[in-house]
Amino acid sequence: MILARCTTETWRHLAPIAGPAPKDNAHPGRVHVVQHGTAHQMQVVPLTGAEAADWLTAAAAGGGSDPASDTPWAPGDQP
Repeated sequence: MILARCTTETWRHLAPIAGPAPKDNAHPGRVHVVQHGTAHQMQVVPLTGAEAADWLTAAAAGGGSDPASDTPWAPGDQP
């Protein structure tokens, strides 16, 4: 399960086996992956809804690319 920017209450309902909810983090693209009862902090490519739809459409048509290489912002910038 992938959880991002969720409340403590949501964490408690969806991932109780992983222990207490981690501290809130406003870093773009920061998520927690809960697997086998353990939470792992991960970094994902932050995409807007439109960017995700465009990427999925291109991937379905056989022209998908790495979304990290197509981002219009520099590393460290917020989209």
